[in-house]
Amino acid sequence: MTDKTIIQNYINNFRIQISGILKPNIGISSAVFPCGDGAIIEFNFGEGLESADKYYAPVEKISDALEKIEQKAFGGNLGAFRSP
Repeated sequence: MTDKTIIQNYINNFRIQISGILKPNIGISSAVFPCGDGAIIEFNFGEGLESADKYYAPVEKISDALEKIEQKAFGGNLGAFRSP
């Protein structure tokens, strides 16, 4: 997804919705990995964390984006992941 406006609106709405249940001084940063017709957004929460957004270069396949993220939920052959 190349339209940063749609992604940024999603991030801003997420922050608004969740901020009411977080302790004071908890910030939310995001890392955006655009891929195909969508994006993977990684949110990080932390005390004193600046609410900043980092956009990475778009990739064609969701598997390419998953390889850039430090995660343990998905492993093995990431090439099997496909965008709808």
